[in-house]
Amino acid sequence: MRSKLNISPRLLLILVGVFVLGSVTAATAASVINGKNIKKGTIPYKALSSDAKKQLAKSSKAGPQGPQGAQGPAGAAAPTYWAMSNQDGGVARSSAGVSSTHSLNSGYWQYRVSFPRDISSCGYSATTSDPNVIGANEYTQPTYVSASRSNAGGNVVAVNVWTSGSPTSIEDAFFIGVYC
Repeated sequence: MRSKLNISPRLLLILVGVFVLGSVTAATAASVINGKNIKKGTIPYKALSSDAKKQLAKSSKAGPQGPQGAQGPAGAAAPTYWAMSNQDGGVARSSAGVSSTHSLNSGYWQYRVSFPRDISSCGYSATTSDPNVIGANEYTQPTYVSASRSNAGGNVVAVNVWTSGSPTSIEDAFFIGVYC
């Protein structure tokens, strides 16, 4: 004689729910634990297997050095000579062998900066400066500098410092750089 299995609707609903929930959880776990979905840097080193740690150690060892690459481009030009001239024409600081004088020439103050070798084929640039520290309640006077080859020789640059808006040269400190 066969016995009839008597399952209540409530029990049947619970069994179907457990089956569906188990299927969904397994499918979700399979999609979560997927190498494509793991973001870089989210697995700590201590969580790796010993085989994975060995493979990392092997791959991090440096191999033999390859051939030397091609020469890179030249860096930015640095001044061959430089100087900071004081207001009175003396050199405040400079590269070796630079000297400076100044005199009143036809009503204009002219500085003559001498360098240790011929710089007539070099480029040079001059700008105003102040050898003193500027305080919070002070300002620098608007000035500009002109520099050109001097008739005193191939190693000399003539410099004039001008006030903004005036045709009169003044005695003032300046920087000069020579690029060869």
